[in-house]
Amino acid sequence: MKKAVVVAGMHRSGTSAIMGVLQVLGVDIGDDLGAPDEYNEKGYFENREFELFEHLPLKAVTGQDDWAHPPQEEALNEVLPQFTDHLKSLVSKYARSEIWGYKSARGLAFPEYLKQIPNLHLIVNIRSP
Repeated sequence: MKKAVVVAGMHRSGTSAIMGVLQVLGVDIGDDLGAPDEYNEKGYFENREFELFEHLPLKAVTGQDDWAHPPQEEALNEVLPQFTDHLKSLVSKYARSEIWGYKSARGLAFPEYLKQIPNLHLIVNIRSP
């Protein structure tokens, strides 16, 4: 069975390092990745399609594509069904590989979405504040 690996965690928690190692080990993270910059010289290893997708429900709830404080789970759950087909399309695209994955700074705010990903293996990075 094909495996999906999602690396989730806050910014500056090591998610890029973990995703970069997973890519070297053969996890397909796609080709459209965020560009390196002075903060992550080797890159963020963040699939742009999944990154942009995760902004959609936030914008639907808050009017912005990011948050200072996560929206209430109930509010997110109300809008999530309208984006499920989009998620399934992304999963189908990448699930062609035996092991595929993506990095998510927002994914843990969407537990209902994570349930839509077959054979999910979740890696959660936590950093000390």
